[in-house]
Amino acid sequence: MDMNLGLGVMISRLGEGNTSAKAVRQAQGKLIHAISMHDNVEDPYHYHDELRLELDIGVLVFYDDGQSCCEHRYMHTDDDLQSFVGASFISAEIREVGEKEDNWTVHEIDFLLIHTTIGALTIETHNEHNGYYGGFSVVARLREKSGE
Repeated sequence: MDMNLGLGVMISRLGEGNTSAKAVRQAQGKLIHAISMHDNVEDPYHYHDELRLELDIGVLVFYDDGQSCCEHRYMHTDDDLQSFVGASFISAEIREVGEKEDNWTVHEIDFLLIHTTIGALTIETHNEHNGYYGGFSVVARLREKSGE
């Protein structure tokens, strides 16, 4: 799947460094006080969906930072987010699922797994595009609570 990476994914991966790993390490073992999904969050470059875990040390945010032109990226879960409140965050991982192709579009799906002390929360990350803008660049950021 990574053979057709879009420009946004390539740039995001080049600049990522250890920022996501550092955020995840800082959050390990911390109690989840609140958890929520937010659609179409605007940042200076594009809109994106994000998962937010409110912890004592701040808000751990996950989103796909690979946006390029002419694609539709979004996140979805069927899991009950509120059932993870009170658990401790352990880790996060990405699992490649694959893609579905029709005549004119490619629909890629990866899973973002959030491991907690009560089990794993599964978030689907989606990217629908014309075949030119592929891949994912899911990142983690630790934000101050007041910065939401």
